[in-house]
Amino acid sequence: MRTPLEAHLPTRSVLLGLLLACAVAGSPSAQTQGPSPSTERFRRMSQEAEARGLAEPFKGITKDGQIIPGLFAIRSTGVSTEPVRQAAVAFLASLSPEQRAKTAFPVNDDEWRKWMNPHFYVRQGVSLAEMSDAQREAAIGLLGASLSAKGLQQ
Repeated sequence: MRTPLEAHLPTRSVLLGLLLACAVAGSPSAQTQGPSPSTERFRRMSQEAEARGLAEPFKGITKDGQIIPGLFAIRSTGVSTEPVRQAAVAFLASLSPEQRAKTAFPVNDDEWRKWMNPHFYVRQGVSLAEMSDAQREAAIGLLGASLSAKGLQQ
């Protein structure tokens, strides 16, 4: 039987989004400095880009906007995801209710569609700088359980 916390655990693909958001939400050194003069401009640019992106219907990830059915079929690889699940449960359990509310979202939430790589993007979620040592350790543990050795090194 799943615990109440596990009942809200995201799927593996959603979990990878959580990992990315957690990992790049901000470095401790960047978060300890005060806001730069361009912070408000970056925030406005982020909001405008999000609004444009959310105005488009969701298609999934495509190369040219054309959906290719069955491109990545769901199939068993024979590798257990139990270590990833356990690390995710541990990470989520380490967060305060306020932090968890900024970290975990339903699969159909618009928050998943807001991810952008441009340098100006105002990051969402809880930054590593906002986490305690134990929370950062749990976050890195989740990354370690989820990524290949090369992926974790990067």
